[in-house]
Amino acid sequence: MMETEPILGSVLAMVPVDEGIFHMSFSSLDADVILGAKDHTMFRIHSWTLRTTSGWFRSLFSMPQQSLASNHPETINLDEDSHTLESLLLMICGLPINPLTSYDEVDALLFAAEKYEMPGPVSLICMLIMTSDVHGPASSRGPAEAGPH
Repeated sequence: MMETEPILGSVLAMVPVDEGIFHMSFSSLDADVILGAKDHTMFRIHSWTLRTTSGWFRSLFSMPQQSLASNHPETINLDEDSHTLESLLLMICGLPINPLTSYDEVDALLFAAEKYEMPGPVSLICMLIMTSDVHGPASSRGPAEAGPH
């Protein structure tokens, strides 16, 4: 495995990628950025999409960048798992989104959307949890929903 250069603390690292498993919906060879999930799934995406939907990525891409070969897209390894990244990227790309099935999933997705300063996904998630039947552990339900004691 190649060395990584930490950028902006422990949130991400930039490395050249010679191999990896790419998510089927995010594998376009003309994308100029590769996002890596913590479970090693890779997502190819255009920097323009990230820059226009995320304040965090807009700030990152405004910093001086090392020039990489044009056939080697920039790779950014993130702390999120592939399901969370997939859901977030589907939202910012205007693709059909995954249903929210648990409060743990909602929490991870909201945390990532807020961390990367993505107001669009934050508003979508809020709307979805108000109109969907999201299930969670009994401890996460209110007293009226928890059942008899």
